Amino acid sequence: MTYSPKLAVVISCYNYESFVERAIQSVLSQGRDDFELVVVDDGSTDGSWDVISRSGVTAFKIENSGARGACLYGLDRTRAPSSCFSTPTMS
Repeated sequence: MTYSPKLAVVISCYNYESFVERAIQSVLSQGRDDFELVVVDDGSTDGSWDVISRSGVTAFKIENSGARGACLYGLDRTRAPSSCFSTPTMS
């Protein structure tokens, strides 16, 4: 039987090196195993991709296409019937 997540969480990131690790950990710490996490680096020019790639989550680096484009890119790579979107923030 194949794993079928109930929820996809897509984090889009553009130059949030200082915040993206905390955003990833926040999702992972929810204690659920019925979701998938996809992080999309939207062409960041800082060290965001280095942080994301060290996290071990499903991640993609794309040419900058804006938050909407990054979210749609991530959505196209999920398998869950429901999804939500997040962007790392300073708070």
